[in-house]
Amino acid sequence: MMKSRRGEAGYFLAETVAAAALFALLGSFLLQQGAVYRSYQRRLQVKTAAETLAAELRLLQQQAYFNSGSTESIRIDGDKEGYTWQTARGQRHRSFASMGCEGVKVVGNSVKASFTPGGVPIGQPTYVLTHEAEPGCRYQVSVKPVTGLVEVNEK
Repeated sequence: MMKSRRGEAGYFLAETVAAAALFALLGSFLLQQGAVYRSYQRRLQVKTAAETLAAELRLLQQQAYFNSGSTESIRIDGDKEGYTWQTARGQRHRSFASMGCEGVKVVGNSVKASFTPGGVPIGQPTYVLTHEAEPGCRYQVSVKPVTGLVEVNEK
């Protein structure tokens, strides 16, 4: 017995609509996962920048401790997208973008972290870092008075 062409065309149309719906569902799932991944990546960038700043503060403190007679410091620049490392031998600028952390900025007023020749911090500097596209993600880098302990905390 012969099948009618009309029934086959209807069957093909139903397959096409089902496939299109499946692709639309899959596409929406992938878009949602892409947004979650981008948010995770931005949070990781802020954490990396905060940990790098903390490591450089610790190194600066060690240099101040062993290089007696000079005060070592790190200060945040006006653009707040990096910091300047200042020692007796000169200064150098580090931007967060050069660390692979594009979009990371320091929140708040400019802060200068300085250490005396004995490695003791001057004041209690605190840096709060965030991502311009992820303002809810904040990491705080702080130097404790007297001990000079450098901490990184998620806020």
